[in-house]
Amino acid sequence: MPITEKEYCQRLVFVRQLMRKKDLDALIVYSWKRGQVTYISGYWPGYMANMAMVIIPQEGELSLLIRLPFDLERAKQASWIDDIRIASTLSKFASCCTQILRKKGFSSRKVGFVAGDATVDEMPYSLLTTIKKDFPQVEFLSAFTLFEKARFVKSKEEINILKNSALLADLALENMARELVPGKTEYELIAMIEKIAREKGGDEFLAAITLKAAEEVIGPPQFKKVKKGDVVIVEFALRYQGYWTQVARTFAVEGPSPEQREIYQAVRSAYQAALSAAKPDNPVSQVAEAAYHTLASKGYKKHIQHDFGHGIGLDLPEKPSIRMEEREVIQPGMVLVIHPAIRKRGSGGTFLGGTVVVTKKGATPLHKIPEHL
Repeated sequence: MPITEKEYCQRLVFVRQLMRKKDLDALIVYSWKRGQVTYISGYWPGYMANMAMVIIPQEGELSLLIRLPFDLERAKQASWIDDIRIASTLSKFASCCTQILRKKGFSSRKVGFVAGDATVDEMPYSLLTTIKKDFPQVEFLSAFTLFEKARFVKSKEEINILKNSALLADLALENMARELVPGKTEYELIAMIEKIAREKGGDEFLAAITLKAAEEVIGPPQFKKVKKGDVVIVEFALRYQGYWTQVARTFAVEGPSPEQREIYQAVRSAYQAALSAAKPDNPVSQVAEAAYHTLASKGYKKHIQHDFGHGIGLDLPEKPSIRMEEREVIQPGMVLVIHPAIRKRGSGGTFLGGTVVVTKKGATPLHKIPEHL
């Protein structure tokens, strides 16, 4: 269990404080691939066709429901919760949840449910409606923003895991860079990255690549071969001990052109400007504005690609989104991915950046981003 039981207890105290502010007597937390259940229980259901639910009363013991009987042993090892039950179908999830709520006396009160997050809603509609039908006097309220608030700021334990995740992602990319020569395919390059990451304890990966930074956006690997003069972009996200980090790098095969060097320096300047803006009490929009105005001032306004980043942690992505409309205020302990990008057709492209931790003094990068191409 990478996170200690003490920290899970602290998380529970904070979640219950938020529940009281919303006058919730109980909270139903559901997830499959996303991190809601993992955050409060330590159990990650999403590694196979699975699902899980945690029932959190204002007082007393928590209950964890999982789908697969053969995964019970892993659940007991991963979670600090004692009451773990098997519910192999949606109907059994509903009946189990109903039984627990009735036993705790929640027949005519207010119950919150966390069915997903701002990225995706995971709870099946039929599951929620079945539970609601069993409690006609209960007011059920969506409470996914409650968990977002709880997860915005990472603890020291979480940040230590994220640092190790970033070190591993960098190691894997450097391993690939040494073999980046004409003749290699995109599949071979990504395989090198994932091999190192898996050997060193990586749980899950998401990799995207292009060999033609001036012409193509990044995507899944293909059998395209590296050629002399290619500018290669790789984005690699790694989940390590349950926590994601993400890094974007640009590489030149046997020497970049002067214009490609200029493009790289413009994007790196935008990255540095965004880092400088990622300070406590600044709105997140200021980070996006810093990157945008830097690129625009250098003549690349119409060539800006992608967004400027997002939050990260148990999930990829997490809130906040680094865009000029985002009004969330930066706090110490927030973990962001900052990654500006431009693509100038016929000339070149660059996508770079990675995970940063916000401290009281500002943003600290967790990845090594080279000064020059």
